[in-house]
Amino acid sequence: SAQLKIWIAAGQSRFRFWSAASSTGEEPYTLAITLLELARGLGKKLDLKILATDLSNRVLKEASRGEYAEARLKGVNKGLQSRYFRPVPGDDKKTVCVADEVRSMVSFHRLNLSQIPYAMKGPLDAIFVRNVMIYFDDKGRDDVVGECHRMLRPDGLLIVGKSESLVRSGELFDRAAPSVYRKRDS
Repeated sequence: SAQLKIWIAAGQSRFRFWSAASSTGEEPYTLAITLLELARGLGKKLDLKILATDLSNRVLKEASRGEYAEARLKGVNKGLQSRYFRPVPGDDKKTVCVADEVRSMVSFHRLNLSQIPYAMKGPLDAIFVRNVMIYFDDKGRDDVVGECHRMLRPDGLLIVGKSESLVRSGELFDRAAPSVYRKRDS
């Protein structure tokens, strides 16, 4: 969020993000809510879009519905719950649905990260490839990181999982924080 504030202070109002292994949608929806809250706190109207991809059509279908058991929101602030989630009418299982404002920011598509090059251009402000590169060998990780580098804007951010590192990609990225890397200027 600190980098976003810097970009906003510099006059940027259009942001594009990619959640590369979105599974059932928690990450991209959380990102959308975080961005909406940041914009709200700054009193800004921002153009925010999130691409959410996964290999599994099953989880993508579930994610696009945006429905979760109410118990999954246990740690979420009550104000955020009331702003961004709605009870599913007639549901006795206590299910909530992500609000339309949030859902409209996220588009879900199938993508196999091992099929290089990706059919996307960018530039993207940030890419989240959390907890997926552990399933790739060194060449596969290098391919994924190289594609992310290609699609990121200058000074764009690549966010990886806590157990992942870009040690082999030091010429492409600088470490900005734990699990966060900034695209190095060419």
